Amino acid sequence: MNTPVWFYCDEVWRGPLAWPVTVCVTLPVSVPDTQQYIDSKQLTAQKRAILFQQCNILTQKKQLYYGIWTQSAQQIDNHWIIKALQTATLHAVFKVVRSFLLWAWYALPNELPTRPSIKATNTLLAMLQKITSCSWLLIDWNHTFGVDKLLTLPVDTLIKWDQRNHYIAMASIIAKETRDAYMIKQAKRYPHYWFETNKWYGTATHRAAIKIHWLSKLHRQSFCRGIVG
Repeated sequence: MNTPVWFYCDEVWRGPLAWPVTVCVTLPVSVPDTQQYIDSKQLTAQKRAILFQQCNILTQKKQLYYGIWTQSAQQIDNHWIIKALQTATLHAVFKVVRSFLLWAWYALPNELPTRPSIKATNTLLAMLQKITSCSWLLIDWNHTFGVDKLLTLPVDTLIKWDQRNHYIAMASIIAKETRDAYMIKQAKRYPHYWFETNKWYGTATHRAAIKIHWLSKLHRQSFCRGIVG
């Protein structure tokens, strides 16, 4: 193979009052019509859903690989948001590299690490380096979450890359669609928080609901201290 491999990373739900943070890392192989993948915030819900379906079709055709991981509200409270983003990014890289190696290296599942960890991810990256000329991780933010100190992989960041890079936009679309699918289910379980309209963010109605109904198991207590005391 001996061609460069680039990973593109984006996250959703860094700032809401509830639910986990979700990170997606994409690895494009041969993606057609990339210009249609733009910043997910600029897409309608219908268009984003269509593009998400296209991403999954590309995955089935081995033209795109992606890894996605979430860290729960409890993990965010216990370790804070940057550590949660770090862990989610490491695990997402692990998943996408493992999936790619199963195809590109014709590896058997039992020949590769099965549980994500720093050591396991770097083991997979070392295998990847044997069949590629180089690899690089691009993150859409101004922070590496510390993964640059843990991975044997160059890491770069830039604000608003989801508006400039189609592959990061793909990561954003996949992460948001995964988030929204879960959000719809949880909105039915907790209708009094109006999750389907506030998207878990600290809107006036959401804050008022918290004051009345207190915090659910999905809320990040560390993010809600100014509301509940």
